[in-house]
Amino acid sequence: MERLRENAVRNQGAPLSIEATAVWSSSNPVFFARADAEVSSDRGLGYVINDVAERSAPRTIGVEAVSVDEYVRKSGAPDLIECDVEGAEVQLFRGAE
Repeated sequence: MERLRENAVRNQGAPLSIEATAVWSSSNPVFFARADAEVSSDRGLGYVINDVAERSAPRTIGVEAVSVDEYVRKSGAPDLIECDVEGAEVQLFRGAE
């Protein structure tokens, strides 16, 4: 997120709003297993946990998420979505009618 903000300032492009918002197929908590920093320095090897039993595993975090449709209803349609969901893009966009 910080790199994105730095690049926006450095490139002085069009007006830009950057939001740290978890977006998913529904507006519910999403649980994510974070990668070990020694294995993946940019934390790029995590994954979404669907199994309820795994939600209490080490390095697991829960975050409140909003569906794309719910976000648009509240904030208006974005011009661009940067989507980095570790291979779960199809699941995310199920919440975007």
